[in-house]
Amino acid sequence: MFPTAKKYKTVCRRAGGEQVVFERTYEAISPDEARARAYLNCVKENNSADVEVAAKREL
Repeated sequence: MFPTAKKYKTVCRRAGGEQVVFERTYEAISPDEARARAYLNCVKENNSADVEVAAKREL
């Protein structure tokens, strides 16, 4: 049986600061996948790889 995707709320911030670049919800198999997807989108949107990403599962 295959694992099902769950919703994860992600927050992308500039590293070392509190400035939020974006908050998005992703459907992913694991929190690591959600963080990876958010990181790639954050780097693209922010034009910098100096970012921090957090993911939390939504109920």
